[in-house]
Amino acid sequence: MKKFSLFLALSLPFLSAISSQDELSPGLKKAPLKANAEPYDGPLFEKLPPSKTGLEHSNPILPDHPMARVYHSSSACAGIAIGDVNLDGKLDIFSGNGPEKNSLFLGKPDGNGLEFENVAAKFGLEGEELEWATGVSLIDIDNDGDLDIYITNYDFENRLFINQLKETGKLGFVDKAAEFGVNVVDGCVMPAFADYDRDGDLDLYILTHQVYRANGRPAEPIAIIEENGEYDVAEKWQRWFRVQEERREDGAFQYTEVGRPDYLFRNDGGKFTEVTEAAGITKGKHWGNSSTWWDYNHDGWPDLYVGNDFSSPDYLYRNNGDGTFDEISKESLRHSTWFSMGAVQTDLNNDGLTDFVLADMLPTSHYMQKASMGSMGARLENLKYVDGARQLMRNAVYINTGTDQFLEGAWLSNLAMTEWTWAIRSQDFDNDGLNDVFFTNGIPRQFNHSDLPNLEHEDLVGRTHWSHYKGTEERREQNLMYRNKGGFQFEDVSRKWGVDHLGMSYGASTADFDGDGRLELLVSNLQDPLSFYHNREQSGNRVVFDFVGTDSNPFGIGVSVTLKAGDETFVRQLFPAGGFLDGDDTIVHFGLGEHKTLDTVSVEWPSGKKQVFRNLEANHLYTVTEPKGDGPAKSKPIESRKPENTLFESSKALDGFTHVELEFDDFVRQPLLPRKMSQLGPGQAWADVDGDGDPDFYLGGAAGQPGQLFKNHTKPGAKRIDLLPEPVAAFADDGMFEDMGCLFFDADSDGDLDLYVASGGVESAPNGSSLRDRLYLNDGSGNFKRAPESALPVVLESSSVVAAADYDHDGDLDLFVGSRSVPGEYPRSPKSVLLRNDGGKFKVVTNQAASGLEEIGMVTSAIWSDVDGDGWSDLLVALDWGPVKVLRNRKGKLEMAADEDTGFADIQGWFNGINGADIDNDGDIDYVVTNLGLNTQYQASIERPVLVYYGDFEGTGKANIVEAIFEEVDGKVVCYPFRGKSCSTHAMPSLKRIPTYEQFAKATLPEIYGNTLDNAIQFKVTNFNSLVMINDGSGKFDVKPLPHLAQISPSFGVTLTDFNLDGRADCYLTHNFFTPQPEVGAMDSGLSLLLRGTGDAAKPFEEIWPKESGLEVPGDAKSLAAVDVNLDGLNDFVIGQNDDEPRLFVNKSGSEEAHPIRIRLVGKAGNPRAIGARVTFEVEGMPAQTAEIRAGGGYLTQENTDLIFAVPNAADGKKAAVKIRWPDGAESEQQVDAKGRFAKLTREG
Repeated sequence: MKKFSLFLALSLPFLSAISSQDELSPGLKKAPLKANAEPYDGPLFEKLPPSKTGLEHSNPILPDHPMARVYHSSSACAGIAIGDVNLDGKLDIFSGNGPEKNSLFLGKPDGNGLEFENVAAKFGLEGEELEWATGVSLIDIDNDGDLDIYITNYDFENRLFINQLKETGKLGFVDKAAEFGVNVVDGCVMPAFADYDRDGDLDLYILTHQVYRANGRPAEPIAIIEENGEYDVAEKWQRWFRVQEERREDGAFQYTEVGRPDYLFRNDGGKFTEVTEAAGITKGKHWGNSSTWWDYNHDGWPDLYVGNDFSSPDYLYRNNGDGTFDEISKESLRHSTWFSMGAVQTDLNNDGLTDFVLADMLPTSHYMQKASMGSMGARLENLKYVDGARQLMRNAVYINTGTDQFLEGAWLSNLAMTEWTWAIRSQDFDNDGLNDVFFTNGIPRQFNHSDLPNLEHEDLVGRTHWSHYKGTEERREQNLMYRNKGGFQFEDVSRKWGVDHLGMSYGASTADFDGDGRLELLVSNLQDPLSFYHNREQSGNRVVFDFVGTDSNPFGIGVSVTLKAGDETFVRQLFPAGGFLDGDDTIVHFGLGEHKTLDTVSVEWPSGKKQVFRNLEANHLYTVTEPKGDGPAKSKPIESRKPENTLFESSKALDGFTHVELEFDDFVRQPLLPRKMSQLGPGQAWADVDGDGDPDFYLGGAAGQPGQLFKNHTKPGAKRIDLLPEPVAAFADDGMFEDMGCLFFDADSDGDLDLYVASGGVESAPNGSSLRDRLYLNDGSGNFKRAPESALPVVLESSSVVAAADYDHDGDLDLFVGSRSVPGEYPRSPKSVLLRNDGGKFKVVTNQAASGLEEIGMVTSAIWSDVDGDGWSDLLVALDWGPVKVLRNRKGKLEMAADEDTGFADIQGWFNGINGADIDNDGDIDYVVTNLGLNTQYQASIERPVLVYYGDFEGTGKANIVEAIFEEVDGKVVCYPFRGKSCSTHAMPSLKRIPTYEQFAKATLPEIYGNTLDNAIQFKVTNFNSLVMINDGSGKFDVKPLPHLAQISPSFGVTLTDFNLDGRADCYLTHNFFTPQPEVGAMDSGLSLLLRGTGDAAKPFEEIWPKESGLEVPGDAKSLAAVDVNLDGLNDFVIGQNDDEPRLFVNKSGSEEAHPIRIRLVGKAGNPRAIGARVTFEVEGMPAQTAEIRAGGGYLTQENTDLIFAVPNAADGKKAAVKIRWPDGAESEQQVDAKGRFAKLTREG
């Protein structure tokens, strides 16, 4: 920011401006921001040409320059840094250059802040011949109050120009890099400064990428050496090369290019000491593209994110507060970008927690994706050697939850693909109170076009990579600006805001050049002049803070500011130098939208000192001076942010009981399969199988692993959960089956609960014997044995869900068994079955009793529920590549309702789970259905659905899968294949007729597959939201999305329960799906999500973040049950995870205003748990609460049949009415003591 020096002879107007700052309180001065200029009706940013600004500076591409090999790297173009180097109140700009001269632009003293003069030559800052500048920073390295210049050069001595202004009274610079110990010579990219040890001076992290050998690879062989079992090239070559992991076919070693190690320097009072390894920072050789200081856990100690290119892992270093760091990326992030580029720390949702955006290089258009991504197989193979978070080729938006785990929401936010991105800046450019995000894009040549030949060893002997590409075209790409609409939703406003430069842009920096509180944007380009964007926004309140450190560094680097206005909390951390070629001015800016008053402003200094200011006016510049003298002790570093006093607490009762999948490659039979069908379990079922009054538990096993029965030995109300495994010989004998849905019910009308287990998976051939479902009979004490073969018909389908109801009102329970897929023939519809219970033997009656149900589609979930309140259980079926189907029960006959009559016209999804409750307290049952969500590259709408075709596209008799998407091109919506040329040709060799990636990328779906599409099976998806279905009482639904955050990952399990005893149904969702096709990568962005019920049909749920709920499930979560494990009257949550341990969360929420009552119905013989009953509980002080007793729901889950209702404590001593409609339609009403905790009700009362 603009700081002023007594050494300067300031003009009277400037002295007047300074003195006009009002001192509000010790350490705080204010001055009004400049008022709006003349009326303006153009875009938000006005691009000012060099003729107006004087910024005549360009980074040219000189193809034959002696250093031209650098154009193939992230050092092709230099960055920009902004600050007031001569302390005259005008901002100045330092801009680096590679092949030509650096520039120092001083703001003209008599100008408007937007006019500059280049004085680099005058001060000896232009650089020497072959001195190739990359990153630049204006930083006060010696704590004397003026800005020095640090330049990282590519393979040339770095420079540190110490500003002489404070010492001599005159502007001048002396290179003291060697004296300070930072004259590094390496493949340097970017310096990043922060006071990581909080000792008052700025430390330095130097990011490196690669050093390109001037003449490429040598003609002579390179010696390979071995040390302690590790192989490397001989020492003389280690600067440029390393041994490859994979050997040649003849077993000989190969070598390849290598990255370079980064450097951490500690500032010891003006002398720098390299402490990289001592501090816990890796000295491994990597390809760095960004280094960003970021206090992610808000403990006052700067942490560091290092983004690395290619197959190098990214690193998140947590500051331990003792001069060392711990690397925590794998446990905190789960995945990172693959080709990590620029990065920025920013609070995207005004929750007071700093989020993080990290760029990759995924193109925005179908054409560029298919022309440039080529064969991903070899690239994916290389990732197995990466020791870090799994890498995915797309941007990442790390959402800070306030716990040790981050959510990741790039697709959800519309920020996942932004071209070949370099720098990112995030500021509130339109002053509406939300931080926007800007991306720079473009590269010098077509480095990764898939039609270019692969470079073999011989191609690089005596030649650099650049020499192979310099004859290709420039790859100019548009820069992108995304406006933050709130709730992690962003819209592309690049053209609307006037920043849609088409070029090769690299560095970007922000500052308020004209003092109006509206941030300008400055961008460095290859071939083109600097882009200077003058912010002309006319609306929005704002505030700017400038800092004067005393014990901390003079410009306040590392300061944290938390601002509260109304019910919003804003936070900023001041780390202006870092990322990729970023060098902002040292101010903190807040856009405030409609807020005109700042209720509180809290400032935390690196020294540990804190200041709080209240009731400040908006639209001012505030200068905050750090208090002198002793302050509070520095905050202690936070090792873990495990939340305390949460609503739920994780239990270890099920630790060690891991669901174990055998490796099976679904893609061998179907190479273009969208996702694996072999890893969709486990299911779970809860019921009191031994008659002791508490719920027991069956957890399904994977193929090769028996399911497991757990008997509940937990004492009622106990904190300790005791679920003990019970060996069952019959289960062990059936370990070859893949368990899916499982269900406890009375199959043989003997009064105890038997077990049905659906057999699924795709490991067998169609109609394989391992697909037969199983029935186990209970002896009344919880001991199980296989039922006779005659009890079940021979149905050999890959089953998914099983759900029970007395659909024909004959007194016993019948079954719907939904089938998931045909092994090896996805997405062909399998056959689902309706099984009627005839005296303990089950008969297939699908076609007689439920027309259209047999081939309804690929069934993922189903529940029996009375949607229209007529006393007969209807069937709701969730489908993959389809809608939610409703089959209305017409007195024992199931009739398929038209989608138009249910609210599902034009709504098709990849639905997974469905559950029901009275969400809006109106007496009927509403539903939630889970789906893929909005945080994957699959995006669909009615206008642009996602399609799948299945047919013989080659005339060979073999069917294949073809997925398709729509994209707007030149104003027309065009259909393209979703998959690329390489994988499609592997599956269908006839596609070799399209010889180039270029041609394949330009071809539409019909141009590739022609009329073979007409004979193929076709399905579509129009909606990937997880949905809530509000019932009007007749079975017609108002279908709307769950809250946006619920869409952050694929959701399977869902339960609806009043966890907090407020009389309203809450919702809990599991998240994630780890086994899509490899190019898409694991969908692991979620942690599960608890939604608080509001009772309002218009907005039925509100998000509860993990730091409040305590619910964090980063695994591949599938089944989910709400069940009162310890009989304390509060439903706990149990999650089955694929290929992982189950998770159990004990409900600790309770309520000071209400208590629970558990209602247990006793039904007739054949249905002792009254499956299918509907219960309405009415008590004074609570809305009427309605629930159904079901057997099967959610995703592969059966919950316990006891119902829990909320009772106000104020109602103690009164009676509550329990209205029951029994499974056969009969109705009764009984009174219970509202003070009670348990009531067992029969039809007789």
